[in-house]
Amino acid sequence: MEDKFSWKRFGLFARAEWTGQRRAWLLKFGGLALFSSLVYLLLNMRVLLGNPLETYSSEPYIARFLILCAVGVVVFLNISWSFKSYRARGSAVMQTMLPASKSEKFLYATLMGIVVVPVAIVVVLSLLDVIWAAILGFDNVFTLAAKLWDEWASIIPEDKQMAVRTGIMFVSGSLSSMTFFLLGAVLFRRHPFLLTLLISYGAYVVGVAILQIGWLVGTLWMENVMLGMTNTTGFWINISLSVVSSCLWVYLAWRHFRKLSVVQ
Repeated sequence: MEDKFSWKRFGLFARAEWTGQRRAWLLKFGGLALFSSLVYLLLNMRVLLGNPLETYSSEPYIARFLILCAVGVVVFLNISWSFKSYRARGSAVMQTMLPASKSEKFLYATLMGIVVVPVAIVVVLSLLDVIWAAILGFDNVFTLAAKLWDEWASIIPEDKQMAVRTGIMFVSGSLSSMTFFLLGAVLFRRHPFLLTLLISYGAYVVGVAILQIGWLVGTLWMENVMLGMTNTTGFWINISLSVVSSCLWVYLAWRHFRKLSVVQ
């Protein structure tokens, strides 16, 4: 099919894909919800046995940390499997025969991996946190965030701005990381998650080393990058780097994806 994008055809393709994979996605989200519930339950078993949580109990925070770690693995694994159907001849032939252009298939995989699935996971986990907080008697994430926000605003007003910057930098950094794994999903036919993880870890080590050297020798822009949460210039440098790198990874992934052919 000629690679001419059509929003109408993209909508039909997305609806058909969702219809075909709906049961699998519901099972995946059900498994994630079950795992999260078991973590909350096992780490807070004493509450169910009649011993209420103390004011500063660490169990809810440990549960959230473990769930976040598991969710991070799930999200990046899902992105790494975005193009797994192109790695086997039979499924690759079926994908090629679908009535949609490559740009529509690529956009669907990108939106599912980077936007739809992560947002859906955040919604599901937030609802679960509210439910278990009500059952076990601790503050849910929304109440906790509101308390911290008011506390920062009353004690150190500057911390509120730092919290906002930290959140924005976290989202932009996560977007850059996810798009890098999207590129790895296209580039590597075997073990895309492990290979991309190793490359990103190596790049992280090199980047930290460069920033540390720049800090020691007094390079101004590197100091700004490392002080991005409290320094306006550093904040915008961090955001710009994340946005530019995200666009670059998506562009490179698309360049390689449109050249994919059926595996021999």
